[in-house]
Amino acid sequence: MMSKVLIIGGSFAGLTAARELCQDFQVTLVDLKEYYEYTPGILRAMVDPNAYPSISVKYADISQSMGFDFIKGEVIELSSHSAEIQNAQGIVMTTFDYCIIACGTDYYDPIKPHRTYEDLSNERHETIIETHDEIEEAQSIMILGAGIVGVELAGELVSKFHDKNITLYSAQDVIMPGMPKLAQKYAENFLTEKGVKIVYNKKASEEEFKDFDLVFKCIGVIYNTKFLQKNFQENLNDRGKIVVNDFLQVKEHIFAAGDVAQTTLNLAGTAYAAEQMGKLLAKNIRAIASGSRLREMGTLPMLYCVSLGPEFGVTVYQNLVIPGSCQAFVKFFIQYTKVKELENPMFNLMWKGLDFAAEALSHFF
Repeated sequence: MMSKVLIIGGSFAGLTAARELCQDFQVTLVDLKEYYEYTPGILRAMVDPNAYPSISVKYADISQSMGFDFIKGEVIELSSHSAEIQNAQGIVMTTFDYCIIACGTDYYDPIKPHRTYEDLSNERHETIIETHDEIEEAQSIMILGAGIVGVELAGELVSKFHDKNITLYSAQDVIMPGMPKLAQKYAENFLTEKGVKIVYNKKASEEEFKDFDLVFKCIGVIYNTKFLQKNFQENLNDRGKIVVNDFLQVKEHIFAAGDVAQTTLNLAGTAYAAEQMGKLLAKNIRAIASGSRLREMGTLPMLYCVSLGPEFGVTVYQNLVIPGSCQAFVKFFIQYTKVKELENPMFNLMWKGLDFAAEALSHFF
């Protein structure tokens, strides 16, 4: 009889682990939504709702392709070897031998789906259409937060709507803090030349929101770990993130990955990092099952692809910064193939090769 693996959360880390484990384990994936959404593509969909269907896939279809069981519901309590799940029928209990917590974060809607009323894909698509309509009607738009999300949103808006007054607020003296200065400069020049006003060293107040027709908040996250507070409070830090060891373990048979995991390496909260974590913990579950040695999470190369509308972007790979229209195509290529990978194993083989190359080349930069 195969050992049971429960995966809580079906985004980058959770689905990567599911793909790696389905052949030899009985895998059950739980997610609040009925659909997977390629989060990096949502900003483009907000200005072009027709793009939304290309970044959304129902878990029922993914589960059939990969071979796991899917439960649409919310884990409300986790114990050592069982979980209580709230779904449409009530509360159900499921048991497991291994558990992977990859439940991610909540973010201001519409950038991420609202937890209470966008669990169906058609409801989510309607929200994206409504957001697009609000953007079209607005003359002045505030973007609060100048990290990668805020900068990409500004790029999408100014590329599609040339007549809007768009203001990007940064709490620091740069945009995209933590990125190489050259990447920051390319993005800044692109936005300002297109007419975006950037306000530095300022946190806008609620009173200032009234000066704008539309406000997008691209700041702060809430970690979805409330279900751990009863039995795993000691494993949460003061921000609600799950503290894991170098093997991504919370307990011997319980792991965490993705945005919700606090690693000793402070890995970047990117899709690439989440996928690499998902691969590692899958290997470690196999190692425990076979009595083999566990592997530690290592450092990852700095790898970002920032799109600034459909015709310009900036790719960062270690110390290498590459701007231009080709980078916009790179971003599209990543999105297209990553979504196709969910149902087509050939794309997964391609990405295994690309990931290997990215890791190998990082030693030369």
